[in-house]
Amino acid sequence: VIIAGGSDGIMALVNWRKMVQAAVTRKSSSSGNVIRPELAISVADGVRMYTINAAYQEGKEAVRGSIEVGKVADFQVLDRDIFAVAHEEIGASRVVMTMVGGNVVFQDYPRSPGSGRRAGSVLHQRKASARQSIALPLQERIKAGFAGITRK
Repeated sequence: VIIAGGSDGIMALVNWRKMVQAAVTRKSSSSGNVIRPELAISVADGVRMYTINAAYQEGKEAVRGSIEVGKVADFQVLDRDIFAVAHEEIGASRVVMTMVGGNVVFQDYPRSPGSGRRAGSVLHQRKASARQSIALPLQERIKAGFAGITRK
């Protein structure tokens, strides 16, 4: 059975990272109680739900859902490795960059030293040469991080 996740419905959790955390920990965000822990899934399965499995559900797995040559380069870069942190910290991870079609469309700059405030966020497109210099090494790093995460 292929299970896909989505964050476009009317529900308390619209952050896919919080949804993965809930599926992995089975902990209710409202009560804090662990519900049916025997139904918990792995982090890798949780990520699959929101990537390749969601693309499969749409019939778009040949176009998106994994980082591969020939597919659209739509992905997010997080501030931490959700495969390595405590399961209870997955939902707190922040998006630091979003790429759509290989273009950087969101970048969250680091906090200004001493101010506690972010230096600012930007919605922009980079020139092709700059985009390639960022996207290619980043794609290789992401590929390495997601090695083995494919649809079952």
